[in-house]
Amino acid sequence: MKVYQKWLLAICAILMLVVCIPHKAEASGKYDYKITKLKQGKWANAKKTTYSFDSGKFTIRLQKITVPANGYVKINFKKKGTELAFYKTINQDRLDNERVASAVSQDDKVCYLVLPKGTYYIGPYTSYEGKYRWSFIKSPTPSNTKKARAKPLASGKNERIVFNYGKKSNRWYKINVKNPKKITVYVKNSLQTGDAVLHIYDSNGKSIFWENVYGKREISEFQTGTYYVEVCCPTSAGNKIREAYERYIEFSWK
Repeated sequence: MKVYQKWLLAICAILMLVVCIPHKAEASGKYDYKITKLKQGKWANAKKTTYSFDSGKFTIRLQKITVPANGYVKINFKKKGTELAFYKTINQDRLDNERVASAVSQDDKVCYLVLPKGTYYIGPYTSYEGKYRWSFIKSPTPSNTKKARAKPLASGKNERIVFNYGKKSNRWYKINVKNPKKITVYVKNSLQTGDAVLHIYDSNGKSIFWENVYGKREISEFQTGTYYVEVCCPTSAGNKIREAYERYIEFSWK
């Protein structure tokens, strides 16, 4: 009896693991896709994969969206903890096990991603299901890609930066420090902590700061005058998931 119970527990554990992690399964011809087109602004329920003992198939529910142009995607969630996986291709044998992006619901229950133009299939990552909706915001062609065209940025103003795919171009900003003081820069993305390289020059073109900034960073005292901040386009070394996050940045200073 004890041997039988051990075998039964082992079989149950294996079945639970397979159902909870469907994107890693390799069985051929075992998937039944339920794909629905999801319009912008409409709430959808990302449900985890289920398994039918009668048919011997996994049922995978996915929502299909189309990113029409350069810009960014905003994902709103109903609750904290939901995590979505974005896929570019699907087939009858298995779900493509390479995610091209992820959206995670954190404290503010919103996520921003920069995705190349195209069609995507969205589902919950493992068992982190929940309700969500999406919208697309087109980004204009930036003009401040050179120091000579630096965009004035007032103290305390939040600047939303979108690095579209294709030609890489850094963004330049001009800031005016009215009194000698230490300045604080803020960089963040949907991971809550920013990851961007900032390069700051004085009015004579001398480099005075060049580092990776994560979240909030205080920089040594600045004299009264004009300074130029270069926000560098991120390079994530082929990590598509991080790149989708890091190409969206919110930057400010005070």
